[in-house]
Amino acid sequence: MNRRHVLGALALGMAGGAQAQASWQVVAVPFYTPADVLVGWYRWFAVPQARAAHEAALVLAQTLGATCRGELGMEQARRRWGEAVAAWERLSAVATGPVLWRRSLRQIDFAPTRPNLIERAVRAQPRGAEALERIGTPAKGWPALEWLLWRQPMAAASPACAYAQELGQDLARHMQALRDDFERLAQRTPQDWSEAEVAAGMDELVNQWVGAVERLRWAAMEKPLRSGALQTLPRQTSGRTVQSWRHHWEAIAALARAGAQVPTPGEGLVSFESYLRGRGWNELADRWRAAVEGAERGVLAATPQQPETVTGAAQALAALKRLAESELAPAFDVRMGFSDADGD
Repeated sequence: MNRRHVLGALALGMAGGAQAQASWQVVAVPFYTPADVLVGWYRWFAVPQARAAHEAALVLAQTLGATCRGELGMEQARRRWGEAVAAWERLSAVATGPVLWRRSLRQIDFAPTRPNLIERAVRAQPRGAEALERIGTPAKGWPALEWLLWRQPMAAASPACAYAQELGQDLARHMQALRDDFERLAQRTPQDWSEAEVAAGMDELVNQWVGAVERLRWAAMEKPLRSGALQTLPRQTSGRTVQSWRHHWEAIAALARAGAQVPTPGEGLVSFESYLRGRGWNELADRWRAAVEGAERGVLAATPQQPETVTGAAQALAALKRLAESELAPAFDVRMGFSDADGD
């Protein structure tokens, strides 16, 4: 799947989905263990996404430096920000492992944006990682950089541009730390996970997946429209709300739905659907897949300019969440609890 072309990727996912559903009827699906699911998630999804996010953040930091030296224009910096934030959204949508440990959503993607704090930080002119740590999280991260690039575009060699450079370097450092953490975690084989670690890991994975669905449904879609506070839509300042919704959904769908190939344990991402089919629970797997594809149709159709499409997407996501809580979690022997991607 080419994750830089989201619309094409999702379309291929839906086409491949029908192929995958047919394949289990003629190709034996292995019996997967929960450890296979965990290893597949970290090794075959999180690590590639973490690498992509780190590489995109490095390019962004370099581009900001060139922009502030007057070597590149604002459009190049905006484009690189869009690429980097897309990679981050795919990595962090289902917030597990290091994204939780490092409280990354709060540290580098705090919402809503606080322009007054950003302006104060620009005046303070922090230099280096230690100085930037003393700047509050609402004035840092992806939203602060978005505000500097779109709402109040900075001039080359200006204090605002210097601060943007610091933010870019800070994001690159954070992405490097996440990449290192995920790579270490992904080195573990299914045999390296103790029974207690597997149970805790599956509790986290399923709960955080459900939390990802709920954040997309409520915080990113329904709440801003209900309250009329459209400025709180994700990436509204850069006009990338729809893309953000789709990046978020892409990660949700990757874990939820089987792909075109039946993965060998330890050699690919084991989706929730694949796990169910490997256990012979095909009736539930069929209903699960239908709910996933219904939610996908809603997300792909949603646009802020047509509130009814957003409401439709939110309803389909709510139905998917209910099925996850009532039937998927018991199938995984997972207890549903308070699920907040930031760990609060």
